[in-house]
Amino acid sequence: MSLTGTPLLVVLTVVTLAILGAALHPVFRHRLRRLALVATAQLCAVALIGAMANDYGDFYPTWADLFGAVHAGSGTTASFGAAAVEPGATNLPYGGSGDLPAAAATSIAAGLSPTDWSRKADWPTRGAVVHLKVPDGPGGPDDEVLAWLPPSWFSGGPGAATMPMLEMLTGYPGTPDTVINKMKAADALLAGIKAGTYQPTVLLITRPVLPFPRDTECTDVPSGPPTFSRMADTVPDTAATELHLHVTGLAAAGYSTGGYCALKLAMLRPDRFAGGASMSGYYAPDPGLNSGDLFGGSTATKNANDLMWLLEHHKPPPASVLVACSKEERFESGYAAAQQFLAKVHSPMAAQEVVLDSGGHNFDTWRAEFPKIMPWLEGQLQHHPLRQPLG
Repeated sequence: MSLTGTPLLVVLTVVTLAILGAALHPVFRHRLRRLALVATAQLCAVALIGAMANDYGDFYPTWADLFGAVHAGSGTTASFGAAAVEPGATNLPYGGSGDLPAAAATSIAAGLSPTDWSRKADWPTRGAVVHLKVPDGPGGPDDEVLAWLPPSWFSGGPGAATMPMLEMLTGYPGTPDTVINKMKAADALLAGIKAGTYQPTVLLITRPVLPFPRDTECTDVPSGPPTFSRMADTVPDTAATELHLHVTGLAAAGYSTGGYCALKLAMLRPDRFAGGASMSGYYAPDPGLNSGDLFGGSTATKNANDLMWLLEHHKPPPASVLVACSKEERFESGYAAAQQFLAKVHSPMAAQEVVLDSGGHNFDTWRAEFPKIMPWLEGQLQHHPLRQPLG
């Protein structure tokens, strides 16, 4: 029986009611037996609620996914459209040459309040995860953003702080630390760097809503706040400044709401983002109960944030995107929706897909997908240098 769909819900409902009815039957007068049946009925009720939530959110499509057996399959990457337009200009450094003495790097990292992901003694070999404070704007509160700094950032010497940056965007109501602790993104990057597969890269992590917990869906709300502009400009610019980086390339990736945001950054700001990779992302804002009016009552503003609508009604941008999902995932972030989006892509935009055999809207799936999208992101960062300086 499938883990999603009506049959399981019906079975759990019938079983719960049957056990509860049995507990009230005179044959079960013995107190301990009756208590055991009531406790069993409560467990069934909890299972029913969990199944209903899973059916709604598509978190675990199959029993194998529930018990941690995500089948990655071949992870074949298919291409759509033409190659994105190569930028003509190289980036300019932020604030200098990207040279950063080892002592200065250690001091800066310590001043940024490092997490316990690694010890100070391990920074030159493992890197560090630090907190950044990114202001909302004049008079607005600061918001915590995480950055993983690779070991080479602490090495000192010429070009120690010269490297690309990957902006990773969480889902809603996700928190940046889940990218480190659940997705293990920093561990995957570190392994790739040590193996020589990836170049040293700063991992910049934030959530595409503002101010949390308002779910602004990576959108510049007409009456404020400007969430999309914050993701595109304020967050990477502040990171470049605080970390004294010479950023050679910038790309975006994310899951769920963050996946939508990553695609949006790549499509609406190809002048800045070399590419955007989405894991279980969707293609238009999905406002929740606490989103408020995201579009100011304007259909034009709503359409301007709908990526499929833009591809249908405007010339595609010179952007590169990647869509990752599993064949089992449903709804607006699932496999069928991904195929609809990819079918609309044509030159000068380029798109690729990574498809897992199984998986749902959960960290097991995204942890399996991340190593498969990183080679593509690495290629975008290497071959599409930043067109505008950060900072």
